[in-house]
Amino acid sequence: FLSQMSHELRTPMNAILGFGQLLDTDRRRPLAPQHRAWVGEILRGAAHLLELINEVLDLGRIESGQVSLETEPVAVCALVEECLGLVQALARERGVHLQPPLATLAPLWVQADRTRLKQVLLNLLGNAIKYNRPEGRVTVAWQAEGEAVRVTVQDSGRGLSGEDRQRLFTPFERLHATHSGIEGTGIGLALSRHLVQAMGGSIGADSEPGVGSSFWLRLPAAGGAAVPPHAPLGAAPSPGRADAPMPTQTVLYVEDNPVNTVLMEAILERLPGVRLVCAAMPDEGLRLARELLPALVLLDIQLPEMDGFEVLARLRADAATCHLPVVAVSANALASDIEAARAAGFAGYVTKPVDVGQLLHTVQGMLAGPAAAPAA
Repeated sequence: FLSQMSHELRTPMNAILGFGQLLDTDRRRPLAPQHRAWVGEILRGAAHLLELINEVLDLGRIESGQVSLETEPVAVCALVEECLGLVQALARERGVHLQPPLATLAPLWVQADRTRLKQVLLNLLGNAIKYNRPEGRVTVAWQAEGEAVRVTVQDSGRGLSGEDRQRLFTPFERLHATHSGIEGTGIGLALSRHLVQAMGGSIGADSEPGVGSSFWLRLPAAGGAAVPPHAPLGAAPSPGRADAPMPTQTVLYVEDNPVNTVLMEAILERLPGVRLVCAAMPDEGLRLARELLPALVLLDIQLPEMDGFEVLARLRADAATCHLPVVAVSANALASDIEAARAAGFAGYVTKPVDVGQLLHTVQGMLAGPAAAPAA
């Protein structure tokens, strides 16, 4: 039910966010300033709704016990630095200073699911930035506590009363921020608490009104070297020189939703030297793949008659098409969906609603790099 709801809710968001991004960034037919401002409001509202959809469904999966965690030794310092880099733009926008971790901090490891721990840290850092004061600061530190490691995110915001702290981890509770204009769903901390507890840890907050807050989490310590993070599915090689001539390359898109097809046509129109051919049905897509031998296949997962996994299997079973790189473009956005695609041999995975810039980068990278045969 949750997987189906995720797909059904994200599919219409693909058109809203996709066409909105195209309108906002169209240099050939730029909008009037007032119209562009209106589109900006549409995009902000849609992004907030998408965040709400994702977090509600994520919380539902966790509370129903449908989330499996893969714990491994995770280097705290490396993960914190990665997260600080990801929130740097938000901090600049809000005029908040991110303090680099002290060089004297010990190189500690925790036993955790790296992806989920990153999600928790990004939530704590985002809150520390959004609810800070202008020219405020955010610091991150960690220390060993017996057989555990405590990671603390400290801000110099207005602080919280004892009553507010008791309500912090309640779903949809935004305390006094509901009418502040600060974006948020009120689910992030509740979700973080479930995730940390599922990893065998605890999470809490200390705060002093007028001084600031410290959000902390404790996780089991892990010894030994950190396991390197998995390469993200769909990570594309760097494109070649921008001034290099680009021959015409064919991209085949198999998608039964006509609105998604129109959106993809509009997006890939921005790539010079790319010819997009679309197929609405799986059989048609397989036929065109054999006839055209495209440089790249973009493939929806939920298709009539046969799903994207079956289409991929048939492409791989055909000697003429077995070498073609195939990227999934799907509203199935659960971690299990992406992992299943990785295992099946997809070269990449783009979730709907698509981020136009990310999609263009993925397509460019796939077209620029040599097509590697999928692992057996």
